[in-house]
Amino acid sequence: MLEEDGYGWWLRRIRQCAERFDILRIDHFRGLSEYYAIPEGKDPKEGCWQHSAGLRFLADVRGILRAEGFGMKLLAEDLGHLDAGVKNLLKLSGLPGMDIWQFSAEDMRHMSDNEPEKAAHRAFYTGTHDNNTLLGFLKEKDGGEHSSGNGSPEMGSTVEALAVIRRIYESPAALAMLQVQDVLMLGEEARMNVPGIPEGNWTWKMPGETVKEAFREASSRLGWFRALAERTGRK
Repeated sequence: MLEEDGYGWWLRRIRQCAERFDILRIDHFRGLSEYYAIPEGKDPKEGCWQHSAGLRFLADVRGILRAEGFGMKLLAEDLGHLDAGVKNLLKLSGLPGMDIWQFSAEDMRHMSDNEPEKAAHRAFYTGTHDNNTLLGFLKEKDGGEHSSGNGSPEMGSTVEALAVIRRIYESPAALAMLQVQDVLMLGEEARMNVPGIPEGNWTWKMPGETVKEAFREASSRLGWFRALAERTGRK
């Protein structure tokens, strides 16, 4: 049991992260509330839900970060089905959660317009490694028929994608997060992973030796992002 040695393995791993990163996202945050345990040699249906480390573990993590002078922030991945226990743990921990535009566009708009103090304690994402790219998602949603007014579905989807990114940057959210595929307006061909599909995932990588070499529009695109970040106070 990891608890028996004070979560030593996890604390060592988190310490290494703190030496390298400014922010650490705790994936599957609900696992700190409850986890499904299957007895060794048994079928999954013979398992049961067990209470997890929760606040005790997070207190130990914060203790390590504070004692050793690390400034790394923590972010909770609170997506999917969340019961009252997970929601209470998130509230008690004080950690910010996250929202994905492809799942929660309306909720993110509502928070930005009507509950800015709530949005200020959230991270807004265009998508994650498990989603289509933003451009691929919009093309799929629009059925290839979206147009910018010049008769080009491709240009229309790009304009809409840039508008989504602008809204996320302009929102009160504490953090705006984009995949590099969304920065460069890449389509479904650059998707990282399709959950539930066992083969063909995690094959995409940035082509070329530099971004400018790989993408003809990189300079103008990155200039647009720089101006947007400066205007909205994003770093």
